[in-house]
Amino acid sequence: PSPRNSLNVTNLNTFVLVCRRGHTLVAQLLIVGEFSIQIDGYFHVLDRFKRSGAPVDYVVTNPLIMKPPSVIALAKNAPHPHAAALFIDYHLSAEGGQKILAGQNRFPANRKTKVKMDFRKVEAWAPALDEWLPRQAEVISQFDKIFGVRRR
Repeated sequence: PSPRNSLNVTNLNTFVLVCRRGHTLVAQLLIVGEFSIQIDGYFHVLDRFKRSGAPVDYVVTNPLIMKPPSVIALAKNAPHPHAAALFIDYHLSAEGGQKILAGQNRFPANRKTKVKMDFRKVEAWAPALDEWLPRQAEVISQFDKIFGVRRR
């Protein structure tokens, strides 16, 4: 698109859609000018590049659309369940694993963990899977129609 184009709902289909795997790869390609906008980037990846002097900036949408949460689980028949439980406790503690996550600008699960960016002012919204999954084919079809995607 020409630099005069601005992104809005009426002209989405004028932009060339590029789908790539790997959030770090996509951020790197954005930085070197392969394309001018990245949608759905990981905050911690872009923030790391920005802090190192890369010519990139970002905005955090409000509301922030969250993906289903990651989990940490213990297998029913784990060979060392007590060691696994200790690891889970460490991972979820504010001074342990959550501090490491916060240091990488990731979202810690423990509210006592201090983070660099204050996300308390950002409203979060997580789509409910039981509402999203029945409409998945319809939404993908709409997306494909807008962007002229042909799937095999």
